[in-house]
Amino acid sequence: MNKKQIEALLSCIRDNAIDTFDLYNYLNTVHPGDFHFTNGTHFPVLLPGLTADGVFANEEYYLTSKERSDGMTTLSRARRFCYNRGCVLPDFSARNDMLKHREEINASLKLLRFPLLEAGEYWANSDSAGEGEPGEIIFGGPQPGDDMYISGTWKSYKKYVRGCIKVTRAPKKLDYTESETDEECVTVLDSIFKDFKLSRFAFETYLDNKSTYPNPGHYLLKNGKFSESTVYDQEAGIFVNANLYIKLDMPKAPLTVEQAMVYLKAYEAQLPEYFDLRQIAKVVPEINKALTNVGMTDFLLPEDVVKECWCKESLDKAFQNSESSNTEEKRVLLVGHQGNVNNNCLIIEDLWKHLSLD
Repeated sequence: MNKKQIEALLSCIRDNAIDTFDLYNYLNTVHPGDFHFTNGTHFPVLLPGLTADGVFANEEYYLTSKERSDGMTTLSRARRFCYNRGCVLPDFSARNDMLKHREEINASLKLLRFPLLEAGEYWANSDSAGEGEPGEIIFGGPQPGDDMYISGTWKSYKKYVRGCIKVTRAPKKLDYTESETDEECVTVLDSIFKDFKLSRFAFETYLDNKSTYPNPGHYLLKNGKFSESTVYDQEAGIFVNANLYIKLDMPKAPLTVEQAMVYLKAYEAQLPEYFDLRQIAKVVPEINKALTNVGMTDFLLPEDVVKECWCKESLDKAFQNSESSNTEEKRVLLVGHQGNVNNNCLIIEDLWKHLSLD
């Protein structure tokens, strides 16, 4: 993932108070009914841009569309049916999971328009054909390579046939309890520091010196400095966090897609990205208080900033899909950035506030 994707993921984790161990274990555990995609990944729902080619019965086998349409048959024919179609019968455990989780699996099969599991017994590769005379096998059946089975005089067991693919998975274990050398204890927070190339010391130094950096609602002054209170005719922006700020020379009325594009081009202005807009949404009260203190009550931010304000991604998407009749209007917030602190400190701080990482 690139840096913006990592930031968005961490933002989602923080906003929903997701436990990092639960998240990792969930993504590395296959559940019956999960989709298998052609790129080798899996997920419980269909994902845009990916092609699903099967549905998991358990973590080792996923079901293909190869269901024998002629009903039940013998074990020898079941094996040949799968062999001729590049698949295998499930093992004993997967076959049992097919029966146990038939409802969940069928719900996913239905979305793929694959044949559903029948309400009955299926062959497993380890099954015994059972008691009975083997009968006569005649090669050259309904489809090239199939064999036709003419039963003998004794009882012959028959079950449904479902072709599967056996998956070889080697999931990585999540272990944040010890370092690679086992010489020192390492926490989840330490691992995040490593991923972001930031030391614990640098992060703690930032926390110890937060009063020296702008906080939400502080003012950016025209000389580049910041102030906790208003300074007459010197305010240029309002800080969202130590680095991100909203400019005060923003339009008051909501703008359509076309109006916003013209405005941004004319003033060479910068919209917040989606991640930035979410940070703004978290401190609306502080920003509105600061706007009120400088007499800009007509510019107060809406309660639902993400829904009612343009960001770079939403404007680009709306512009690409726009028609001449598009009249959707949203507020335009203009932002700027200052390099007061390492931006990774701000991301980790947000995560650290909502999760137990030590």
